[in-house]
Amino acid sequence: MYLLDGIKDEGLRYKGALDNNVRVSGDASDLARWLANRHVGDADTSSTPLLEEIRTVDGRSLYGYLRNDPPPARLDEALPVEVTPPESAVWTVTSFEQACNNGGLGAAYRDVLYAFLAEGCRAEASLQGVEVIGGPDHNRTLAAFELHGGPVLTCTLQLEVLKDGGGGTKSVFFVPGQTADDLVSEIRSLLAGP
Repeated sequence: MYLLDGIKDEGLRYKGALDNNVRVSGDASDLARWLANRHVGDADTSSTPLLEEIRTVDGRSLYGYLRNDPPPARLDEALPVEVTPPESAVWTVTSFEQACNNGGLGAAYRDVLYAFLAEGCRAEASLQGVEVIGGPDHNRTLAAFELHGGPVLTCTLQLEVLKDGGGGTKSVFFVPGQTADDLVSEIRSLLAGP
């Protein structure tokens, strides 16, 4: 695999995926040959590599990602991401985090999880995702994470365990590129107590 590094009158600059050497092609005909074989058809593609569009999981092109363009405004414009459990049909803490990373939700997930872990809580896998265990007896579910298509990460807080005298639950939904700063601040204040 090669990544184009520059297109100039004197030729193409490209890098190989397995090495970091910059190569310079003699003329732009190499690019034209690759573009001619880009679409699968009757052309002989065995002798020249195909050019493929590179897109990030939130739908941006590689160029858009490197320019720090914002992700598409609508979730359905993003590429579909697999967020189902592995073949074993049971999440592990590691496989759940990897699925969050693949969906562009890893930063939000880790920020919330680490806010709990910093207070002595622990993470355990569940059928739906990951649960945060802690509380007064160190054995109560404080929060639960789940992944849904889109991708969307749901964090449900068990307020009756976190708040003195409070009750119910609170669910917060995250989409790729969204930060968890507000929820992290709320969790820290809830865990600090009255």
